[in-house]
Amino acid sequence: MCIRDSSWAAALIVLASSCAAPPVQESRLPNGEIDGNWVTRAIAGDPYILASEPQYTFETLIGARELDSDSAWSPLDDQLNVGISWQPPFLGLRDPEHWLFGRALSWDFGLQYAYDRSDVSGPVRSGRFESRTVEASGGVMLEPPDPDWRLRPYVGAGFSILFTDVELDGEIDPFREKDTATGGYLRTGARFQWTSRQHFGVDVRWLFGTEDPIDGVGATADSMTVSFIFGARF
Repeated sequence: MCIRDSSWAAALIVLASSCAAPPVQESRLPNGEIDGNWVTRAIAGDPYILASEPQYTFETLIGARELDSDSAWSPLDDQLNVGISWQPPFLGLRDPEHWLFGRALSWDFGLQYAYDRSDVSGPVRSGRFESRTVEASGGVMLEPPDPDWRLRPYVGAGFSILFTDVELDGEIDPFREKDTATGGYLRTGARFQWTSRQHFGVDVRWLFGTEDPIDGVGATADSMTVSFIFGARF
């Protein structure tokens, strides 16, 4: 009888101790990040890690687009290019159990605008020559699965649709031509994580396989674009 009473008492003491014990506190570094190996804890299923890992990448880009058909597009072959890009997780949520589809691979969506203007003067055409291109793209991106890497190279590929508008505003043979083209793109670059959320870097992008978008110019919209990127993960 005493032994049974003692067992019940011991069980009650253990239960009371577990209820009264304070929650386990995460050990954090001076910059606020959790101490320890991030990837190991994520694979082990640490709920804090899984809930706090950045899921999305958003970037702004500014650079220069150079069209391949220099002679046909001249003097509009070097264009100012600005844009935004967004990379959500491939599976909808970062999954540490699948390093490729759960971490390294993501969707890649982008919207870019390229513009150039030049004054031309000649026996055939003269006036203000302008080119505007809006490009929407979608594809996939591959980057290192380890979130602790500060330097993060990446590669991406996908499809683009372009809306091109070329206009010559002048007294001699003025014209305006609009068209739509499709093609593929390849991109590569590197991001440097200067904080756990913010980054900057360089992006190089090739657009290829476009049809003739402007009948009046007679050139494709194939191009290479080099941009500085500034972004955040959240």
